Amino acid sequence: MNDNRINVSSAVGFERQQSKEMQLEFKKLEKILREVDEKVYKKLEDMRVKLKNERKEEVEGNVDVNQKYCDTLLKIYREARDLFEKSEKCCTSCITKLDNNIKTRTSMKKRKVEEDVTSQAKKNKKLATKVEPVAKSKSYVARANSAGISSASNVSSSSSSSSASFPVNSFHEPILPVGTTVAAKISKPKHKPDWILASIVNYIPESGKYEVEDEDPGDEFDPNPSREHYQLPRKCLIPLPLQVGAEYEFARGSQVLAMYPETTTFYSATVVATPSERKKKDYQLNFVEDTDEIGEPIKREVSPAYVVAEPKS
Repeated sequence: MNDNRINVSSAVGFERQQSKEMQLEFKKLEKILREVDEKVYKKLEDMRVKLKNERKEEVEGNVDVNQKYCDTLLKIYREARDLFEKSEKCCTSCITKLDNNIKTRTSMKKRKVEEDVTSQAKKNKKLATKVEPVAKSKSYVARANSAGISSASNVSSSSSSSSASFPVNSFHEPILPVGTTVAAKISKPKHKPDWILASIVNYIPESGKYEVEDEDPGDEFDPNPSREHYQLPRKCLIPLPLQVGAEYEFARGSQVLAMYPETTTFYSATVVATPSERKKKDYQLNFVEDTDEIGEPIKREVSPAYVVAEPKS
């Protein structure tokens, strides 16, 4: 964990240094171009005006005047050559620094995806293994009895040897713990149902529904953002993967539900390539109706932490 923080901090520091250096190069380039305008274009324009105003025969008949103009032109073109050589070096330096900056950003993004996958897997695994001793939780027992909920130890005799187990609802379904990250199916008036990224904030025994919070931060410019809350039945929730790895992958051609890049909404997609086949360790997917200008499917990259089995309609 500390190594990751050091690496990220170093990368951020490197990116800031690169940004400062690029700003200096831009200022140098701006200064050079301004000198080109002042020392070359303006001087050439002044000479053109002078030549136009002078009588042609006087210029042609005066060797000293012709020599003077030739010397001046030679000086101007030499200045122009030197300035353009400087601008070329400056542009080359800018290109190099921009290229390094892009590579750094790409590396940071890749590391962020890997950390997200690992963090999500650990978070879900922790939630999945977190148990509450039924005998010690008097408030839960009272609430469960009033709602007709029994513990898993009462459902299966094989688990009677364990002093702690997952609580289950009246349908003997394990209750998803608070904090579980899910794909949640929501419906709004006059809109088709959407699958969104959400997290469970409460379970309501009386109705058997879950209260979930939309993970979409909303308007980034809103000083007081508020996230939407929904009450949904278990069938409208799909927990995100507890673990990632080759043994948990969806095969090529599988129909899945995946979070579209740069959004918090899930859409139907087809697996083009699996994480174990790719260096980036992410899925390559074709989302439904996601095509380019000529109608060809676009391949999108999605972290395995945000890909689940497509629910049956």
